[in-house]
Amino acid sequence: KLNQQLSEFLEAADAERDTTGAGGSDGGSSSVPSSPMGTPRGIIAPHAGYSYSGPAAAYAYLALQDALSASYTTDATENENDNDNDNTSPPTQTQIRTIVVLHPSHHVHLDGCEISSAAAIETPLGNIPVDDRLRRTLLSTGEFGSMPRSVDEEEHSGEMQYPYIAKLLSDRLESSPAIQILPIMVGSTSTHRETHFGTLLAPILARSEIFTVISSDFCHWGSRFGFHPQGVFADKEIFKYIEGMDRLGMDRIQMQQPGAFAEYLKETNNTICGRHPIGVWLNAVKSNKDANNETLNIKFVHYAQSSRVKSRRDSSVSYASAIATQVSD
Repeated sequence: KLNQQLSEFLEAADAERDTTGAGGSDGGSSSVPSSPMGTPRGIIAPHAGYSYSGPAAAYAYLALQDALSASYTTDATENENDNDNDNTSPPTQTQIRTIVVLHPSHHVHLDGCEISSAAAIETPLGNIPVDDRLRRTLLSTGEFGSMPRSVDEEEHSGEMQYPYIAKLLSDRLESSPAIQILPIMVGSTSTHRETHFGTLLAPILARSEIFTVISSDFCHWGSRFGFHPQGVFADKEIFKYIEGMDRLGMDRIQMQQPGAFAEYLKETNNTICGRHPIGVWLNAVKSNKDANNETLNIKFVHYAQSSRVKSRRDSSVSYASAIATQVSD
């Protein structure tokens, strides 16, 4: 049932990704044209229950689907060329070996980053092996902690990404090379620490065999979330105000300027739960661009709200999906 549900989400997103304005005025959601040209290198995807954010997440996961398809095509071509040669050629630009998942912490206080200690991530659609070599490399820096199993299992922001990933991995041909995962929990760190961890992760995330998933919902509006500012709506309906606030943050992310995104959060206090993973990733993206390691184009491709807030008694959560593609020299 879950596999079928995710397939339907992906098929619907695929059918619409070449169109514009998909239901923006009535359904509280909107899409933009197909993802920018270039090799997909990462995504931002929401992590609420699939009945809420699953359709929105599909717009992001189409990029991983495309990247995996290109990766398999490259692998198959190289295997044919190798014939009986036992030497393994190094990964090319499109060969994905590890998917790094940066997700927030909802249940424990953490001033830093912790890495999953699991040997594999179990999902209803299959298990995904954890990249122990990359984990040991990061732990050897002394800057990353090891995530306790109980914390790992309770954190839904990572959990809701794994079935999508497992599905797309299982949909590949059996002859495709194994792909691993590495979940990293990002705590409530300062902007200085976000810069620090982004700089540490930058050379790893720039590797051609790494694909990055950033897990985040956007505005959590309502008394149950402790966020319903007064006197800020002017003549706008509340749900339109929320969208405007979210889109301002999305613009800051697309600018790839971590400082601008941090300043936006101070000004709006928007309850973007994955703001710290996003901040770490933006710092990694900036570091790689400054070092001429890799330049990305970040583009949001879908936005939706769980409901249209019209009164202060209402509540909603926003979902925004983005794709990062590599800019050719």
